Formats: sequence, structure tokens, C-alpha cells
Amino acid sequence: MKLEAKITIKKSSRRTISLTINDDGSLLVRAPYFATTKQINEFILSKQKWIQNSITKIRERTHQAKRFEELIDPNRINEYREKARSLLTERTDYYSEKYDLPYLRIRINSAKTRWGSCNHKNGLNFNWKILFAPPEVLDYLVVHELAHTIHKNHQKEFWNKVEFMHPSYKSSRKWLKDNQYLLLI
Repeated sequence: MKLEAKITIKKSSRRTISLTINDDGSLLVRAPYFATTKQINEFILSKQKWIQNSITKIRERTHQAKRFEELIDPNRINEYREKARSLLTERTDYYSEKYDLPYLRIRINSAKTRWGSCNHKNGLNFNWKILFAPPEVLDYLVVHELAHTIHKNHQKEFWNKVEFMHPSYKSSRKWLKDNQYLLLI
């Protein structure tokens, strides 16, 4: 099997060799200064099947993301944002009242790497693209951010609160992790 990827090798004071597949399908190899070219090549060869599978997955995801992007009409972004604001406000108000978790306000954004956040004053921010996720995933995001109004971290008490409000949160969280590449365009 021949590896079809651009390979970049970075040496540092680290102790082990690691591999990262970048979004463009290139391979980043991090290795200790003392690692020889032979050792690095042997490591890459030992991981060749994993590398090829990962590159294939990235290419498939890129293709799917491009197809999803084609479905989004750039002339309707404001309409999507308003629909997201309306739906997120409705769901946030529902959970806020049900669990007595007041919040300051809701803002809709186009963040590149975050679905939502809660600031120190309990202002909630949501990415409008969550509108295209399944309803239970949107609810998970709302519950997650509302839980931050009382727990400003991701420790056990936080996750207990999330689970209390949204018992199937783990499947929604997994969906978001597995499919975020489609929505974060």
C-alpha cells in the first residue's frame, strides 16, 4: 500500500512520535529531536492503514460538507439567523422556566469553532448553524449552555445537571461531535 499524502515532519523536545491528519489530508509527524529518519519512516509505515483510512474519511467529510454548503443559500443567511434566534429563544425560555435557570440574553453568531457559550453574566451565545441539526441536538446545546449559568466549568456537577435536564444528552453530544464538520462551514 502506497501512502498518498503530503508529509511534514516537525522535531521538538517531545519524547514520542505522533501523527496528525490535517483537514487537507496532509500528514503532520511530530517527533523528538533524537528520532532518526529510519525510526520515523518505520513508525509511519506501522500506521499506514490508519493514515489511509483517516485520509479517506476526511475526503468523504469534505465532499459531504461541500454538498451541505451548496444547500445553504448565502442570500438567506439573515433569514436563517432570525429563524435560529426565534427557535433558540423559544427552547431556551422553555428550559429556563422549567428548571429555574435565568439567563441575561441570547445572541446569535457565526462562530467558526463553537456552537454556544455562556459568559460570566449569563449571557448566552449560539451559532445559527445549529438550526440545521436535529431538534434533540439543538435542545442539548440549549441545556448545556443553561447549565453553565450555575456551573461555569465542565466538572461532574455540570454534567449531572445536563443529564438531569436532558437524559439522552450523550447521544446528542456524539451527533454534534460526529457531524459538526457538516455544519461549521
